[in-house]
Amino acid sequence: MWSYKDFIVGNIKREIQVRHSNTFLGMGWLVIYPIIMIAIYTTIFSRMMITKIAGIENFYAYSIFICIGIIHWTFFSDLTNRLVNIFLSNANLIKKINFPKMVLPVIALGSALVTYAIMILIFTIFLIASDNFPGWVYLAFIPVLFIQVLFSMGLGLYLGIFNIFFRDVSQIYNVIIQIGFWVTPIVYPISVLPDSVKKYIFLNPLAVIFQAYQSIFIYKKIPDLYNLMFVALLSILLCIGAVSLLRNRISEIIDEL
Repeated sequence: MWSYKDFIVGNIKREIQVRHSNTFLGMGWLVIYPIIMIAIYTTIFSRMMITKIAGIENFYAYSIFICIGIIHWTFFSDLTNRLVNIFLSNANLIKKINFPKMVLPVIALGSALVTYAIMILIFTIFLIASDNFPGWVYLAFIPVLFIQVLFSMGLGLYLGIFNIFFRDVSQIYNVIIQIGFWVTPIVYPISVLPDSVKKYIFLNPLAVIFQAYQSIFIYKKIPDLYNLMFVALLSILLCIGAVSLLRNRISEIIDEL
């Protein structure tokens, strides 16, 4: 993979440039969008939803809550949607050039990370400016993000491989991801759910990951490591399984493409 680093970096740059090549503001949209998003959630939701976060009376509590949820959901959906079609959209490249096929998912990850990095940087500036920076606990989001990346890559790779043989996978996933948004505590805290639902919400690995972000940025404390440990193990197994499937079925994949 290291020997293809120039190819990876070059394709990440090219993909970002192409995405904004015909727009008036160009790559400026990478900065403008998160600024507008944070401004809207801060001015509107901080006034409407101030009492919705249990145990927190901070004026910006719900704004921070929904911003951190939307930022990480956008990253998750962006990355997995790229991976679902990563092999089909690069079919000609795969069939004509001999290179490690894992390069393509890495390019998708790099491109999604660039957008995410800009969003989280602007959000961090907002936290500092509004006197809501969580201090050293802030660093705890890095391992949580790493777990989310592993989970997203493993899931996305499986979907991308299955989508080669069953072309309905991408369409089905578009429906599932819409449902997933609402069964993940992004716009509502878990505390507002009835007890009969709470015990099932953590069957969703993303619910565990997002609650960890909320613990860090809202409550300013280290998240529950016990629940994260199981999600981390699941994410590792997903990645190992997906990479093994890609390696073992690569000849069939090329034939199908």
